[in-house]
Amino acid sequence: MLSYNYTTIDAQAARIETLLTGSFKGEFTKAMDSEIKPLAVKNHTVVQARVSDVGVMSATPTTVKVLAFVNQAKVGADQQQPAVDQNRVIATMTKVGDKWLVSRVDAF
Repeated sequence: MLSYNYTTIDAQAARIETLLTGSFKGEFTKAMDSEIKPLAVKNHTVVQARVSDVGVMSATPTTVKVLAFVNQAKVGADQQQPAVDQNRVIATMTKVGDKWLVSRVDAF
């Protein structure tokens, strides 16, 4: 979800949407279509995210909240040398049927 390539962004977004649920799915789609994709295509952006560590913050039988330490390396027409952003992401996962889907993401 935190990696993308401007040449394959539509297919990537479609795959990611199958892993999302609730209002977050609509929020992701709106942000991808109106903000992320236009800039990625314009600037030929490629972002590679790598999770360096992850831990469970809380869990119930139907909800899990995890904290992930994520490094994102970004290159594009506007930035030839990779810039690395160190992010902390709290992802809330909700059990839907027999699957765990992402229902919220907060990055800081």
